[in-house]
Amino acid sequence: MALRRAEREQKLAMEISAAKKERDFYLSKVDQSRALSSIEERLKKKQKTQSEQGNGDQAENQQVRKVIRQFPQTRPVVEKEAKTKGKLSKELLAED
Repeated sequence: MALRRAEREQKLAMEISAAKKERDFYLSKVDQSRALSSIEERLKKKQKTQSEQGNGDQAENQQVRKVIRQFPQTRPVVEKEAKTKGKLSKELLAED
């Protein structure tokens, strides 16, 4: 009976821990989203004030561009080792 109760409590503790992790992850993403949206708002305000001052052409040219970085992928190490690794001869393996 005590074993079942301990097992049940352990499962509940694991579920609570997982729920806390999910909650923290969600809240961090919400904070990140708020920060990004406030940055975008500030940039829009800045562009708006620049366009009002007569720099309308320059403000349109300085739109926010999202940087997408691409990294070249390397081949798996297994393929490289297979090509460079020498093989043992059958004669060496067959010696007894």
